[in-house]
Amino acid sequence: MSSRSCRGLRRRELRAAWSGLEPYLGPDRAPGRPDHLQPDEALALHHISVVLPNRPAPASAVFCFWAPRPPSPPAFTAQSYGLLSALKIHAAPRAFIQMVIAFFGNCQLGVVAEHISIICEHVGAKYLSNNARTGNFKGELETYKELIDADIIVCQELDANHGRLSISYLKENFYGKQIITVPYIFNSGMTNVGYAPMSAKYSFGEIYGQEEIMHILDREEAASSVISEIEQGNDLGSISRFKQCATELRAREASLDVKVSDFMTERHQDMLLMLTHNHPTNEVFAHVAEQICGILGIGHNSSVLELIRKADNNLPYNGAPYTPQDALRHGYKFGFHQDWKEKIAHLTEMLIYYRRTKNADPWIYDGIRAPSNEM
Repeated sequence: MSSRSCRGLRRRELRAAWSGLEPYLGPDRAPGRPDHLQPDEALALHHISVVLPNRPAPASAVFCFWAPRPPSPPAFTAQSYGLLSALKIHAAPRAFIQMVIAFFGNCQLGVVAEHISIICEHVGAKYLSNNARTGNFKGELETYKELIDADIIVCQELDANHGRLSISYLKENFYGKQIITVPYIFNSGMTNVGYAPMSAKYSFGEIYGQEEIMHILDREEAASSVISEIEQGNDLGSISRFKQCATELRAREASLDVKVSDFMTERHQDMLLMLTHNHPTNEVFAHVAEQICGILGIGHNSSVLELIRKADNNLPYNGAPYTPQDALRHGYKFGFHQDWKEKIAHLTEMLIYYRRTKNADPWIYDGIRAPSNEM
């Protein structure tokens, strides 16, 4: 969104775009009352956590703020600056929107929808989940109805088993509507070990590198043995997984409109691109958003997109770390997780418990740290 459009929106009666937030911010701090802000104030993008009454935990989201200076967390609060629009839902009134884009896919497209809604003027972006496992799936009929209402569809493809939501059915029945296809971004070989706690494969989910870890535990059932093997150069099959995933992604996206393989191949050593096997960082999401804008021929605010690239990724870390060996093997310049041994031990102990009981629930390590070059 350009600075001019932001100033224009300040003259309108904006409402709290994020459901449930406005009552707790109050009328003086809600986005409908930003009249006290000055035109020369700078646009800043930040993650905030707001503690809502009668809620068990803080609710976190990314917001676009006009602020007299870049705030310095943790002093920054919702009460400190005028909130203009939440990325979750485009805040502009419906009459202001000239194009509605439905983003239909897994949670990856949910993030892209957020980015598009804030960098593109007169564009409304709505996210529709394509599966129940990752949440917010409205069912086949309701989702299809909402796709009908959209001007453009951006989607990750589903096969014919998904009926009216399959890509073949959508293309056949929406022949007059532009459909942009985006890949599912996945690579389980960026790190020695990957962890998918929501997988249905085992009671605890699924660990990438599990077969190799089990072989080590056959010799000695101890987390220290796995850590020692990693330190001695055992990649737990990660190099093979990395190459296989990269090859599959490139093959699958050959028939898609949006591509990420070249970007990831060229940049994966220089910057953190994957938080987990299937959670890209804002760098990747911004790359996808740029391509969508290019395909549609719509302008976007590149300076705000750069802010998005640099914003915190805001994903609680699930326990599968970047190790020093990953950094050396792949040439990562962004470092590794300083607590990698604790995280590997945590996952190994879960596997040991599963070996003994055949029934282990997902164990989520609660450390939230980014890879770092600091020792």
